[in-house]
Amino acid sequence: QLHRKWQQQRSKRKGFADAAHPFVHQGSADLNTYKMFLEFSHALMRPQGRMGMIAPSGIYTDKGTTHLRDLFLENCEWQWLFGFENREGIFDIHRSFKFCPLIVQKGGKTHAIRAAFMHRNVDDWSQAERYVLSYPRDRVLEFSPYSKAILEIRSDQDLKVMQQIYANGVLL
Repeated sequence: QLHRKWQQQRSKRKGFADAAHPFVHQGSADLNTYKMFLEFSHALMRPQGRMGMIAPSGIYTDKGTTHLRDLFLENCEWQWLFGFENREGIFDIHRSFKFCPLIVQKGGKTHAIRAAFMHRNVDDWSQAERYVLSYPRDRVLEFSPYSKAILEIRSDQDLKVMQQIYANGVLL
């Protein structure tokens, strides 16, 4: 009897999969749990909701996360990206790994990301405004138009130098 009721319910629908399911921004590379968590968290947020997570640095560098970066740049306000090296053993992972707290607000469009890179002391995050660089979205698109990788630039001067290099060179 239960099976018959289930069949009746199923016959009323053409399919149970949602075309806008949360795993359409995983990219072409390997599936990584952090990519799934980030995208699923984004899908769960209400409009103007904010998400804060700690993720591997691949979120801002790897080709396999291009689609997620595109989602965060084009459909969100990517507010923070604070990169750490694990050289001092902040986490019990390999000392060469890098990770980052990131904060994203659903809706709108990113104009600039407040970013900092290559920090080794977790206390730096509590004083993030001291280290922040306003990383314009336009520079992300200029420096990496296809994969939208975010370069680990540490100062406004570095940003200006990179901009001159890219303005006077041929993008390979």
